[in-house]
Amino acid sequence: MDPLLAIGLVVVIGGLFLAAVAGLAVLGVMLRRHRERRLDPAFVGAPVAHGTVTEQTFRGRISNEAYEHLIVYDVRLPDGRTFHGWEIKHLARWQRSRFAPGTEHPVAWRPGTGDEVRAIVR
Repeated sequence: MDPLLAIGLVVVIGGLFLAAVAGLAVLGVMLRRHRERRLDPAFVGAPVAHGTVTEQTFRGRISNEAYEHLIVYDVRLPDGRTFHGWEIKHLARWQRSRFAPGTEHPVAWRPGTGDEVRAIVR
């Protein structure tokens, strides 16, 4: 086999391999983002209110990048009533600032079932 042809073949196959790896990395990021945005099925169709984070408490490590936090919100309902809501959230280190005290999020809440809420991540 001609050495130039062999080198060209190696370059083409290597390029295809790198393109496949990059494509899989992009697919992994897209799937992770989709999972983060998915709302807990128990809260699908629930009314939405305005929540302001008042407290974020570390509760423990789940895996290499996921940490369990208790997030407490001041929730303001559309009719003006307020209550304290909470949720347990698994956050990577880089996500913690998104739920720092003072940040605001739309939250789904279930009337008459207590004070548990879910942030709607967009």
